[in-house]
Amino acid sequence: MKKQGVWIAAVCALVMLSFLSGFWYGRSTRGSVQITYTLAPPPSSAPPGAPSPININTADQEALTALPGIGPAAAQRIIEYRQEHGKFRSVQELLNVDGIGTGKLEPILDRITVGG
Repeated sequence: MKKQGVWIAAVCALVMLSFLSGFWYGRSTRGSVQITYTLAPPPSSAPPGAPSPININTADQEALTALPGIGPAAAQRIIEYRQEHGKFRSVQELLNVDGIGTGKLEPILDRITVGG
């Protein structure tokens, strides 16, 4: 019978301890600072210090010729295509410009954009 009393006392002590720790935790978190996380845009795949991507919808001939593999004639064809068909909806649409194939497009994909 004495053992049973010890067990009851131990269980009561555990229940009381659980209640008090929960009560203390609840009181200690009132008025605490709520932290809100925002997602940052994905990091650029360009190395640090690399030039910003060239917007093929607004770039002039000089800016376009700064791209590897794009000479003055190709730059002019890009501008003419843009004037005829409107803004590029994706960088892949450059493949529609005469003289630009996947061989010219792939090396410049990370250096061009169509904007926002």
